[in-house]
Amino acid sequence: MLTISSGHNTKYLTDAVGKGREGYYTGAVAAGEPPGRWSGAGAELLGLRGEVDAQQMEAVYTHLLDPRDPASASPATWGEAALLGKPHKNFRSAEDIYQAAVEREPEAGPERRAELRAQAERSERQAVSFIDATFSAPKSISLLGVAFDSPRRGRPVTSRPPRRGTPT
Repeated sequence: MLTISSGHNTKYLTDAVGKGREGYYTGAVAAGEPPGRWSGAGAELLGLRGEVDAQQMEAVYTHLLDPRDPASASPATWGEAALLGKPHKNFRSAEDIYQAAVEREPEAGPERRAELRAQAERSERQAVSFIDATFSAPKSISLLGVAFDSPRRGRPVTSRPPRRGTPT
């Protein structure tokens, strides 16, 4: 199954996924997922090589800072760094949307205010920082892969060794 989602916060990739325990097929159970690596012609043009650094990733993906500019190396100087292109559009926060709704309905009681808050949270928009594409093989395929990765050189884990004196 292929799942494609828009991403808004790189901490999802560097914290939730990167430090998660979902990597049991890759042997990364104790340490989370293997570290990401920059790749591709675009990364090379921007001087992005080797292991992905979470702070550098946030600078590039979230703030669209040019990694070739030394000011992009530290959050303290991000405001001075050159941009890679047009900045993300600023959308109203859920709190701003909620406050505007309350101003339109100042007599709203607690239940109505709760509804207004829920509507504001549903209608909040965020700039897209990245696209997250995840491929998940069906469990039967995953089990088949594990079965053929046995120490018996391709024989399924459940097979029995041949009896003595019988052809294999």
